Amino acid sequence: MLQLDALTLRQGAFVLSADLTLPGGGVTAVIGPSGGGKSTLLAGIAGFLTPSQGRILWQGRDLAGLAPGQRPVSILFQDGNLFAHLTLARGGTLVIVTHQPQDARAIAEQVLVVAGGHASGPFVTGPLFDAPPPDLVGYLGPGGG
Repeated sequence: MLQLDALTLRQGAFVLSADLTLPGGGVTAVIGPSGGGKSTLLAGIAGFLTPSQGRILWQGRDLAGLAPGQRPVSILFQDGNLFAHLTLARGGTLVIVTHQPQDARAIAEQVLVVAGGHASGPFVTGPLFDAPPPDLVGYLGPGGG
């Protein structure tokens, strides 16, 4: 389980906030428009960016002070590459960042939405794409694209 507890990350003038819990296991996609904060969020989780506020917890353990190589997470960016062959061991978690919402719909069970400096979710993929909230219709399209 990944918990972002009142987290604030800063990169120059850009500020990202997140306060959410992502259950362990399964596949989660991180989606959002360019410049929304996806890379900032993952850089913080992976230890490449130090939070200015809040905590990042994995299985209840605060990751503060752990170098990227000591954390139980890693970043794998993918552009248009689906991993149909990939399976997860019980309890494993895979987080995929994509600029193509259709990729998330095809392979993820849940979605984190990162836009305008705020991360929210997790949302169940199907319902989010079938009936997106008004603020995501411009990004996902009506009916999720």
